[in-house]
Amino acid sequence: MHDIHALRSDLRSARARYESGYQHDIFRYRTTVRRQFHQELDQVLSFLVRNRNIAAVNEMSRSLLFQSILTEGETGMDLCVLGPPLGIFPLNDLGYGLIGYGILGVLKNALTRRFHPEKQNPFIDYLSAAGLDGRTAGAVCIMAGTAVLNAVAETCLVNHLPDVALMVMRTAQYFSKDVVTRSSRNASLPCDPYENIFMREEMPRHMMLEHIFFRTLPPSLRFPLLEIASDIHLFRHMTRHLADSDHPPITTAGDGNRDDRQALTHLMDRVVSIRTHAGSLHPDCRDAVDVRIEEGLERIAEWAASRKVNQRIAGKA
Repeated sequence: MHDIHALRSDLRSARARYESGYQHDIFRYRTTVRRQFHQELDQVLSFLVRNRNIAAVNEMSRSLLFQSILTEGETGMDLCVLGPPLGIFPLNDLGYGLIGYGILGVLKNALTRRFHPEKQNPFIDYLSAAGLDGRTAGAVCIMAGTAVLNAVAETCLVNHLPDVALMVMRTAQYFSKDVVTRSSRNASLPCDPYENIFMREEMPRHMMLEHIFFRTLPPSLRFPLLEIASDIHLFRHMTRHLADSDHPPITTAGDGNRDDRQALTHLMDRVVSIRTHAGSLHPDCRDAVDVRIEEGLERIAEWAASRKVNQRIAGKA
């Protein structure tokens, strides 16, 4: 039997323990990573402007592309909570990973702009204001993004980080295949399984960043952390779209409508599964995992209350 209130209490206690032990460390950690991210991004974009790799990345548009990548990259910063407990020192490799993560988010935004025009993308807005139609602006954005990814990979190679360069370019290739796939078919149909859509279109960039972050850890620790990270990303994505009618339902009743109780059970089972898989980690790392899923659980509780769903439910044994 799952009780949201009890789980929320557990996660809040985990956050309190984590903050009591690592509050100052995590502040310095995030500050260092964010500074490295900004510095490396500035150098990459300066390189593109200086070498005129692509006309759209000029002095006027550079700041807008910079801001677009920062906005998307900031969402990847949450994995920093695991840095201090794991003893992972913040190095420039994570800054390069955040640039790749951020620009892939910008490109994903450009591809889905016609379906979600409300999403902010300063660079696309600049191109549109310059007179480009939506399709052309999207194509130019993809060209600029490809140039950024190539520059990141080149920078990694120059700085003797071939494994990071390989991770970035593999994800870029996967993204390119997705662009071709999108151009040859309609947008994902509602009947497409919810998990499949996210795993195909979003998970690669999330896991690229996780792979870069955990790359120096021994396999016995790295692989379990990567599996947990994958589950966390899918769980949090689901919770972000609980009340979004534009996304496929998590679970459906026989008539095709979402069954709120089944959806709640499904999500709670995921929370319990993630915490169970994290059970073999050091207690401080378990608390960090709880910090990463706490926001998603709060969304679930708020949604369940608004839908008047019984928050004490039966889950998997």
